Amino acid sequence: MEQSFFPDNIFLESGCAGSRCGGKTEDGRCGFSAATIIALLTAVKINGAHDAPHILSLSIPGVPTQNSINVLQDAGIFVSAGSACAKGHRSHTLTAMNLSPERMDSSFRVSLSRNTTQKELDKLVDVINNGIIARFVK
Repeated sequence: MEQSFFPDNIFLESGCAGSRCGGKTEDGRCGFSAATIIALLTAVKINGAHDAPHILSLSIPGVPTQNSINVLQDAGIFVSAGSACAKGHRSHTLTAMNLSPERMDSSFRVSLSRNTTQKELDKLVDVINNGIIARFVK
């Protein structure tokens, strides 16, 4: 079972504080925008319109997918390289989006839930910026 980490609107049960807060929701939870989090990630590309509010497809051009997955997993963050039907092949969805081969070969999917915490999001941003980008992006 995949652990989850990242959507278009992330709703946290904890208090709303800091620069990443998107304001309180109607039921008092803290709402974060994926765009706000993505702005903190350097050299990361968003694949598609991310219409599913709990799934985000990201690419770090020049960094093979498996490298990103290995670094994230070593940090206890579990993501996916693609859909089950594309296992071992390029995703037909990313192909249909006319992404370049470089983008497709560096893509991974992050999923979040309403139980995702700000601490987990901070860790995700930190590991992508300092563990992947700082190490692999020239």
